[in-house]
Amino acid sequence: MQNYYVIAEKDLTPSEPHSSAWPKIIGYNPIYREFLFMEGKGHGLMGGEVSQDSASLAKWQDIFVELNAEWFLDFLNLNTFSDENDFLNKLIDVIGQPRTIAY
Repeated sequence: MQNYYVIAEKDLTPSEPHSSAWPKIIGYNPIYREFLFMEGKGHGLMGGEVSQDSASLAKWQDIFVELNAEWFLDFLNLNTFSDENDFLNKLIDVIGQPRTIAY
């Protein structure tokens, strides 16, 4: 099990208990350089982990657009991080204290 920092999330159907489309969440683990993508809730929940360097990351471009999170890919490309604390401090400067998800 790994911890992911939630960098973007949105729920357009908060009253639906088993939506397969919402909420959408993007998490990131700087130690393993992996994304966590989750969509839906209840019986509709699905998600997966994708390496930052994976070619399949392009398949998830729509979720970055839907959550206005394209900035995060630039954030990763324009910064270097000495460790997890350095990553977290730079992220906090941009979005405030993120919540974490264990997956």
